[in-house]
Amino acid sequence: MNILIELKNIFLENPFWQIIGLIAFLLWIIAFLHKNDKHLYIRIMIAQFFWVIHFLFMWLYVWAFVNIIWLLRSFVALKYKHIKKLIFIFLFLYFLIWCFNYNNIIDILPILAWILWTFAFLYFSWLKWRIILLICSSLWLIYNYIWNSIWWVITEIFMLIAWLITIFKLIKYKNEI
Repeated sequence: MNILIELKNIFLENPFWQIIGLIAFLLWIIAFLHKNDKHLYIRIMIAQFFWVIHFLFMWLYVWAFVNIIWLLRSFVALKYKHIKKLIFIFLFLYFLIWCFNYNNIIDILPILAWILWTFAFLYFSWLKWRIILLICSSLWLIYNYIWNSIWWVITEIFMLIAWLITIFKLIKYKNEI
């Protein structure tokens, strides 16, 4: 019961940014349930736009910046897959962010997830893409659990379920896609 009261208080601090975050979360989940990569990337970019707004209103500028990079990465993945220069640019940006935000050994998990996500977005598609992102969500789940981030743990649990459902659908209906 205390958790519900605490969640209500967190929500009431600023319902506007919480609603934007909820919209971003729902768009994120909906995007990742799609089998078609092109539609998936477009929906991801829309969700990431809402994440940027959400983090800007929360004054979390690093996460807003990271989501801008993710939005750009999604656009690049949609238009320019397999261009090595672009991959190295994204990896360099992630490394810089990681260097400025490094606190302890646990902070390696996000950089591993970012690297895997970047390769997944820019080099892989279909089933391999989702399997790599399943691994990334697992890394984020561990990281968020260690830091007691309730909402991101819930997000990653939903993501893991979404990846598993999508992987199952892709395997089951592979001849129809």
